[in-house]
Amino acid sequence: MEFIDYQDFSVADTIASETPTGDSLPEPMQRLNLSTYTGNPSVSSMDTNFKLPDIISSDSKFANVTLYDKMSQYAAISIKALNSNDNEGKVTQDIGHDNLTKIPTTKNHDSNKIVRDLNNMVSRSSVDLKSLDTKNLVLSKKLSKILNDYNSSNYKSTIELKRNLKFLEENKSNILLDKEKLISSEYTGTLSRKTLRSDIENEVLKEHIKVLEEFRPIIRRMKRFSGPLDKIRDESRFILSETEDQSQGKNRNIRLLNTIDSLRNDMELIKLKKKLLLAIKEKFTLNQVEDDIIINGKINNEYFDVLNKVIKINEHATYLLALPQDKAGGALIEKVNRYNGIISKKIFNYLMDFIYNFESNEWSTFDRQYENVYNTKTFHRALVYLSNDLEFFQEFINKVTSVRSKSFLDKFLSQFDINKKKNNDIKPIVLSAHDPIRYISDLLASIHSLIANEADFVKSLFKFQYEEFENTPKSILQENQAEFLNGLDIKLLNDIVQSISNTCRIRIEQIIRFEESDTINFEIVQLLELYHLMFVKKGITKENELIKNLDSLKKTSNKKIKVCFTKFLTDNIKSIQYGENSDLLQPDWLSEYLNKLVEFFELYERRKGPSSFEPDIDDQFSSDEGNSTLDKKMLDTVAKEPFLVTLIKQLNDAFPQARKNEHTKLSLLTVEINCFDLIKTRLQPFKNTILKPHNDQESIFDLVNDKLKDFVSQMKEIQSKFLFESTGLGMYNNLFNMIFPIDSIQDELDYDMYLSLNENPLMSLSTINENVHEKLNEYIPQAMTDIQEKLLFKLTSPSIADEISENCFQKLSKFYDVFQKILIHLNPENEQHVLEILNFTSIEFHTLLGLE
Repeated sequence: MEFIDYQDFSVADTIASETPTGDSLPEPMQRLNLSTYTGNPSVSSMDTNFKLPDIISSDSKFANVTLYDKMSQYAAISIKALNSNDNEGKVTQDIGHDNLTKIPTTKNHDSNKIVRDLNNMVSRSSVDLKSLDTKNLVLSKKLSKILNDYNSSNYKSTIELKRNLKFLEENKSNILLDKEKLISSEYTGTLSRKTLRSDIENEVLKEHIKVLEEFRPIIRRMKRFSGPLDKIRDESRFILSETEDQSQGKNRNIRLLNTIDSLRNDMELIKLKKKLLLAIKEKFTLNQVEDDIIINGKINNEYFDVLNKVIKINEHATYLLALPQDKAGGALIEKVNRYNGIISKKIFNYLMDFIYNFESNEWSTFDRQYENVYNTKTFHRALVYLSNDLEFFQEFINKVTSVRSKSFLDKFLSQFDINKKKNNDIKPIVLSAHDPIRYISDLLASIHSLIANEADFVKSLFKFQYEEFENTPKSILQENQAEFLNGLDIKLLNDIVQSISNTCRIRIEQIIRFEESDTINFEIVQLLELYHLMFVKKGITKENELIKNLDSLKKTSNKKIKVCFTKFLTDNIKSIQYGENSDLLQPDWLSEYLNKLVEFFELYERRKGPSSFEPDIDDQFSSDEGNSTLDKKMLDTVAKEPFLVTLIKQLNDAFPQARKNEHTKLSLLTVEINCFDLIKTRLQPFKNTILKPHNDQESIFDLVNDKLKDFVSQMKEIQSKFLFESTGLGMYNNLFNMIFPIDSIQDELDYDMYLSLNENPLMSLSTINENVHEKLNEYIPQAMTDIQEKLLFKLTSPSIADEISENCFQKLSKFYDVFQKILIHLNPENEQHVLEILNFTSIEFHTLLGLE
């Protein structure tokens, strides 16, 4: 029922005449509450047990019946009809007590059918149709009409309705539709739907009026031309009309037409000449306005347009020189050259004013930013045009370089002025004796800040490789872009920065030359390398004096590091003496030097990082010996020569009798083992980083390790010799090894190699008993204690001492076992006597020596 509006209650048929004059049409009522209706048969049907008003009674009984009651009755009947259709069209409930025994079940609720059903219901009670109340008939007709309209099967009207609704949906933003009001069921919705059509018609009318207004000037112009066209038409008719004498009139018309054609051709020729002269004048001359712009105008886009024309005139003027009379061409070229001179001076002055004003303090911050943004492109275009005149262009570049270099140097030097007015944000750079690194870092940081600011300034004004200018002749860009403009910002920046190269070098060099610490010098090298990369990243080329000075300072600092180590060795290495009861420890300078060297290596590793010791990077550093801190030459100076040359020479000088006296040699070896074991221990962490091999060469760590092994091997030989002599087996050990090495014996067949010893008097059992038995029994029980406490007690490394003692005891034990078996093999009949001389079994001998 929500489709009912106010108009649906109007009486538009003949039945309206029967309505009493006292009855007024009812006002629109609230929507019927149909929320309880559902089409699902499983849900209980709506309660329709309401009392139907008595429509056949007299007027007095019908007076209290309202329209709402009648509409409720009809709605209930309709809903009941829908429920009855879902239940196979059967009516199962009696809806009233007023002889209403049948409800229409058809789905086509047209008005005639509804009226017929109502008539049938009333006829069963023998009531005449004319006695029905007029309002009931109006209600049933209107409701039937609404239902018929809602379920209309008219295809064309449905399509038209959809198209109109779609149009409204697409243009709802243009016609300002309020969708919420249009679909509202309240009274405001009804009014909105009423006014929708009039609003749309007004908008369409406005559009039609707008189109007609656009046609108005065209029609006015047509009316203005209508008069002359009528005259032309009349004259044409007069000329072409025939007179009474046709031959005479025809001849007169032909002469008149020929005259007209001749005049028209002359007019076209004059127009062509005029057009040609105007084109030549436009191409080769400037008008008064353009001439005034060249002389008195400001540098702006209008000025550049005139300048483009001058350039084109200059290009086209060369064609005039090819004419038979070249005076015009020469005069034109002379005039253009005069223009070019004026233009170059004007552009030069503009560019210089722009540079001076750019860094002046006359503008406020806002005005300067606005002016810079507005004029930067104009500055670029002016500089492009100036590049045609090499004299003015080079003079401008030189002046910019001079002005900016002076300003750059003043800004740098002002940071060292202690007496200037103090600013809370900027503090002067002051050299402190306790922190030279801070001074150098502040100095380089200030230079980097100045370079960054200067790079921004230069690139904002002189970077052209990515700029495109409208209305700029291509010849200028093609001729000057690569030669003069490309890289102009980098060239200017390097020329400006070069002004502080010597000042920077002097201030850093005085720190390096008086600094005696290797670690501080290395920190300086790291700072120089860091800012070298940062300066290059900002556009400073490697050929710049500032970069060259930084490289020179790095070399100086690297040399200073080497001097620090060599000076330490020179000042601390002195002659030493070891007494008989000396501890045979390493010299004092060695520990201090190792501490200094290890501290430097650790700092180097921290600063460089693990990636710097990769093979390719390491080779690169080693190849650049001047700029690398720890190159091969440097490592040889600080790590190889002090240990493998200086230390060994000092120890040999401390034991001059080592070559003649084996006991002195043993003391020398003890000191050397102690020294090189300490060196190996301290350099072990740098084996695979700083001290790793270079280019398939043996590393310094490997050389130190090999030297230590050599000293340990010599110690083993001397200790073994002393051990054999203490047991009396030394002479026999030498004799047996001369015939056949003891270490080469594999089985008893090899014992036959010693049968020739039966003829040697030293091999007699009595001689062996005198030379061996007593010494062996006296020394073997205390051999282990004697070796470990007396001979190896002074070795600082317990592992090396155990290695030497175990090696000596194993050699002695093996020879004792072989010696005993060979004697039994040579004297089988005196085996018991041999066992009495060598009275220890192999197991006992091993046990006494502490072997497993």
